[in-house]
Amino acid sequence: MARKMLQEAKYQYSPSLVGRQVEADYLPQDIAGYRDNPFIEALPPIFEDQCVISSIAKYPDYDEEQRKLGKQTRLHLVQQISDYVEPLPSHLLVEQRLSRLIRHGYKARNPFSPESVRQFHVGFKNILEAGVDSNGKNLAGVRSTAAGFAILGVSGQGKTTAIESSLLLYPQVVHHVSYKDLPFIRKQLVWLKLNCPFDGSLKGLCLNFLQAMDSHLGTNYFQKFASKRSSVDILIPVMAHLATLHGLGVLVIDEIQNLSFMKSGGAERMLNYLHS
Repeated sequence: MARKMLQEAKYQYSPSLVGRQVEADYLPQDIAGYRDNPFIEALPPIFEDQCVISSIAKYPDYDEEQRKLGKQTRLHLVQQISDYVEPLPSHLLVEQRLSRLIRHGYKARNPFSPESVRQFHVGFKNILEAGVDSNGKNLAGVRSTAAGFAILGVSGQGKTTAIESSLLLYPQVVHHVSYKDLPFIRKQLVWLKLNCPFDGSLKGLCLNFLQAMDSHLGTNYFQKFASKRSSVDILIPVMAHLATLHGLGVLVIDEIQNLSFMKSGGAERMLNYLHS
């Protein structure tokens, strides 16, 4: 018991970004490939540029009368400049790519399609072992439509602000009860943002993932799957299973350059895990 408590304290998780939780409201889709998929239909409409601009812009309050206030009070007002966000073309680009990434990733993971149900029961490990055919289709499951992208830049350039502003346009958790008169009780995790673990290890990242799921969904996955003997090879299939179960739309890892190549077994091995 003492060892378990120490381990939980070592990997104490605090959410870096918390979004809203909503009840599922299914919207009609203009794109045929997005129809009849509760994970996609529960998302907000595809945002046009003007909607994104008005949503992410943040301007400090200003009143001419504030110029008459005391010096220290005016210094507090000046401090508000740190909250200022001016929408730029890069913000729109991030939101557009995120919008396509989430929806396209859900295409092959329709929870009501027979192929998706079969893949969920087959398991991630068996899918990897089965390999793919000459057309690149998984022999033990559906062909993934998931994708990803990286945002690179110097510190303080606004990378985190850009991605967080886009993520917060979407609900983080969608509670499903029924879909087209069929029972569908599911907590859909649309997005999850993790910070790189303090120890720079892949195992720390996996444990952060489990704790983040618990924090947002009210589950107990960390207690169930995390232990001192749990290796990355054990935790990666668990993460894939939970991501499928809760319909994880996008996983964002902030400050990923802090992952230690040495502790992760080298750059190639680390990138292979992230790709998996």
